[in-house]
Amino acid sequence: MTDHLDSIRRSFDFLEEKILEEAPDLLVFGGDYWDAQDRIDAQALFVGHEQLERVSLLVDKKLAIVGNHDYWSIEHGIFSISFLRSLGWTVIDKPEVIEFQSTRILCLPYRDEYDLDELKQLIRSAKSGSDSLCIAHSDVRGGLYRKPRSDKD
Repeated sequence: MTDHLDSIRRSFDFLEEKILEEAPDLLVFGGDYWDAQDRIDAQALFVGHEQLERVSLLVDKKLAIVGNHDYWSIEHGIFSISFLRSLGWTVIDKPEVIEFQSTRILCLPYRDEYDLDELKQLIRSAKSGSDSLCIAHSDVRGGLYRKPRSDKD
């Protein structure tokens, strides 16, 4: 277990080092803060929370896109969404376009399904600015953003 906890700390040490080197204007978290499938090790959860709290102090603007495990973790008593909010993160839990500096950011958190008309409207809105960016939480196939054409898709 010590190796696992050290791995968590090393990951956050690396993140802290990069934040201090690069001084980003915005820190983006792409979802799945915690993978709570069967059970949670309380010690690992504590260390993860402690480390996230530490690096959260380094950047003023923080954006978190909700992932599928962030929703599922609630069933196991892990409230990562509210924890992120308590640390000053802007948590995106529904599709929306936000403005950051001169960039319009299309944020697409995890969803079982998207309303395609709503998605098209959001894309048009995001493209209306001079610069645009899309941040999404999806699987490799992008299956959450399209309807399957057949049972094989």
